[in-house]
Amino acid sequence: MDLLLEGLLSETGFADLLLDNKNNAIRIEGSLCDVPEAIRHLMPDLYELCRAEYVNSGTPDFRVSMEGVSFRVVAINSSGNALLFVLRKLSEHIHSWHELRFSGKILKSILNPQKEIVGQRKSAPKTENDDVVRGGVILIAGETDSGKSTTANAIIHEIATRKPWLVMCFEDPIETFFTQKYKTNARIVQIETPSHDTVKGLKNALRANVDVIRVGEIRDEETAELVASAAISGHTVITTIHASSISNTLLRYCALLGNKPQLVADSLRCCIHQTLSKGSSFQTRNPTMTYLGNDNPRTKTFLLDMKIAQLNQEALNQTQTIINGGH
Repeated sequence: MDLLLEGLLSETGFADLLLDNKNNAIRIEGSLCDVPEAIRHLMPDLYELCRAEYVNSGTPDFRVSMEGVSFRVVAINSSGNALLFVLRKLSEHIHSWHELRFSGKILKSILNPQKEIVGQRKSAPKTENDDVVRGGVILIAGETDSGKSTTANAIIHEIATRKPWLVMCFEDPIETFFTQKYKTNARIVQIETPSHDTVKGLKNALRANVDVIRVGEIRDEETAELVASAAISGHTVITTIHASSISNTLLRYCALLGNKPQLVADSLRCCIHQTLSKGSSFQTRNPTMTYLGNDNPRTKTFLLDMKIAQLNQEALNQTQTIINGGH
C-alpha cells in the first residue's frame, strides 16, 4: 500500500493535499482536483492522524507519516471550529545542486565569491585553492512551493562535500533528514525548533562555534538581528524568506532588521530568488534563479541606500555575467 500512495502522489505531481474530513482535495499544477479514487479510502485515516498529532503537539505546523510517506502539515481552524489540514509531501532525498538543474557557476559564486565578502574569518583567509569561504547571510527567496528549502539543503550538501565543517540546522518541522556520511567528516546537526525557540537555538550554535547555521525562516526582529550578528562575526547563515523578487526580499530583510540598511549591507553575502514552473513531476518543473552577490562596492552602496530599482538591475546583470562565464 505504501508504494501505491507514494506512486500515485508522485505521478500526479501534486503540491498539496487539503483534508477537512468532508471535501478532500489535491492541488495539481496550481488547481484543486478530487483526490484520486485509488487512494481516496486512505484520507479519513490520514485526517485522523493529523488531528491526533495536532492535539498532541499543540502546534499548527508539524510532520506526520503514513504508509511510508511523510508530510509537512499546517492546521487551519476554519469557521464553525472545523479543522482543515494542508499537507505537503516531504522528500526523503537531499538533492545535489546538479539534480536541481541550477547553474553550477551560480553555485560557485555562492560558495566562493571572487572578492572579499562580509564576515570572512581572519583565521581562514580565502586562497585560490579554497572553494568555500565562511561568513555572511545567504538569503533564499521565492514564493510558496518554489523549492526554497530544497535549495537550502542542496547548498548545505555541497558545502559538506567540500569542507569538514559543523552545520547546525533549526527547522520547524524538519522536512528532510541528512543521513549521508560525508568523506570530509562534515557533521550536520538538525534540531526541530519551534519558532519561539529559534533565538535560544541560535545562541547555543554561536557558543558551539558552528561553521554554518541554517534557520528555517526569519520571522521576527530579534532572530534577524542575531542572524546578522552571526554572519558579520564569520558564520555562514542560510535562511529562506517568502518574497516575489530580489528587491522584495531585501526590503523584507531590512524591515526585519528594524529598517537598518547598514546591517543589511554588513551581513548579506548573497540573495537568490528562484521560481519553479508548473509541471507534472519534479523532472519537468523548470527552475530559474536570479543571483545578487554582495561582493563589490557598487552593490553595497545600493544596499546602504536601499536603491531598489538599481538592486534589481544589478541582480539581473550579475546573473547574466556569471552564467556567461564572466565571474
